[in-house]
Amino acid sequence: MLKKIITTLIRPFLALVLVACGSSSDNTDDKIIEDNEKPKIECLDDITINIAVTEDNAVVTYTAPKGTDNLSATTTLTEGLASGETFPVGTTTNTFTAIDAAGNKSSCSFNVIINRVEPTLDAPYFIEDVSITSGKTWEAISELTDEFDGPEIDEKWHTNPATHSHLKWVGREPAMFQEKNLKIQDGKMTIEVGKLPEPVTASGWGLNGALQTYTFYGGVFRSKITTNVGNYYECKMKMSKTEMGGGFWLMGFNNTCDKKHEIDITESVGLLTENTHQWAKNQKWDEIYHSNAIRREDSCDSGQDRDSEHITTPTKNHERYYIYGLWRKSATELLFYLDGKYQYTLNPPVPFDQDMYLQFSIESYNWNPIAENGSQVELASLEDRICYVDYIRSFKLVDETN
Repeated sequence: MLKKIITTLIRPFLALVLVACGSSSDNTDDKIIEDNEKPKIECLDDITINIAVTEDNAVVTYTAPKGTDNLSATTTLTEGLASGETFPVGTTTNTFTAIDAAGNKSSCSFNVIINRVEPTLDAPYFIEDVSITSGKTWEAISELTDEFDGPEIDEKWHTNPATHSHLKWVGREPAMFQEKNLKIQDGKMTIEVGKLPEPVTASGWGLNGALQTYTFYGGVFRSKITTNVGNYYECKMKMSKTEMGGGFWLMGFNNTCDKKHEIDITESVGLLTENTHQWAKNQKWDEIYHSNAIRREDSCDSGQDRDSEHITTPTKNHERYYIYGLWRKSATELLFYLDGKYQYTLNPPVPFDQDMYLQFSIESYNWNPIAENGSQVELASLEDRICYVDYIRSFKLVDETN
């Protein structure tokens, strides 16, 4: 009887010992699992962005890759720049690494390529691809193109404001256009503004115009040939740092019904003052890309109609060069570009299918009045009183040649 009792007590004890020693072949729940599997991660394709010659970097956004694993993984950017940051010109390699709890890791990389696109002599300055008619290509219009790299102003331009074949305007009071204020300097056309030694009385619109009194001066140059629908016009310029302004524009000449048109490619001033009209202050006319398509008053209409648009520029207009462009894509579609990038389209009040002259002027505006004494037109340094035009380029679409 005693032997039976002892045997009954020992058997459970031996079973516990065997389990503790791992000898039980039936218990598999507590085996250690070893993780040798690396996370999986896949990166984006390379990103290429074109920027203007006037820019040094670009903000780039992208969807960051995320690693996956049989258990879980954490993904971090280990090289490069995060989405939403500013990327410099050139190639930036972005590397992302995924790592799991066991320390296994995998990486992938992609490049962000920022290209600064330079203007060329043989095509309009487009940063992005622009669709044109199949079988066509751009060709420079030599009579409307000038790099201003010669010793004198080219004869293709009319610089005497009153002797043009059709356009006789000599400037808005109180600033008159004078031929002597235009010069070629260091590969640029320069237009100087300033105060006249003595007031000048002259006809504002040619021989038969009403007399006006001028106390300041600016300048204008106009093409000798006309241009029409389908062509592209571009200039690189920097405004003077004064109350005067103006810019790059096209003007028709026939005073017949719906034919006296004006297209202002860019229009701005160099400086605002306390006397500037409030609407111009609100629109920041010293920091603006502004364009007009105007049907001018003519013999059949007592008023005028227009379509206008503008954007605020990154800097004041006198602080750096900007590249302004217009494509007269059709008689009813005028496409405007700034530094090679499309900005907006104007739709003229009537079809603008008229021949027009190309011109560039620096003038005065009654809504940005020049103080008779103490203005920057009078007191600023010569450098600040000059508008600089680096080049004017014009192009037409022609058939491609094999």
